[in-house]
Amino acid sequence: GEIDFTAYVSAVKEAIVIDLKGSGSEKNPSLQFMPAVSISPRMLQGHIKEKPENFPPNPPAEKLNVDGYTIYHQKLVNGGGYATAYKTLPEKDNLKTIVSIGYDEYNNKDELGEAKANLNAIQNDKTDFAKHEKWWRDYYQKSFVSLPDKRMETFYWAQIYKFGSLTRPGKPMIDL
Repeated sequence: GEIDFTAYVSAVKEAIVIDLKGSGSEKNPSLQFMPAVSISPRMLQGHIKEKPENFPPNPPAEKLNVDGYTIYHQKLVNGGGYATAYKTLPEKDNLKTIVSIGYDEYNNKDELGEAKANLNAIQNDKTDFAKHEKWWRDYYQKSFVSLPDKRMETFYWAQIYKFGSLTRPGKPMIDL
């Protein structure tokens, strides 16, 4: 059998969409989310020479089923947390899974509600992929340049793609 899939991170909604279509012995494909252990980024930075010896680990993620969504809620030692939520929507010949994350940096937001709201928004928007494609078309047209050095032009387009993938209005800026 075969499994064909398409996936995209929406340019206009806070969600990931994954479509699976199976055939033959793979007619009924499925996805399974396996949460990783949440480690403070400070503990992973190689340039920090004196890391705290007794830095407490984040507690394990808690699996919840809320309003038809599967949510892995990760509380953080600093008091904040994040929620990774997903839902699988059976369609005609394929399986569509939508995924989103809600984040609370300072323990003053509802990360579960944010993740669910993101999924509600994309689940009910049948035109999201068209909006996603339009966003990219418009972005590339605004970013267009042609350079005589094709190697540099290729490098430019790679940077433009990364910049478009990593930034959105109202979101944290990327580091350089």
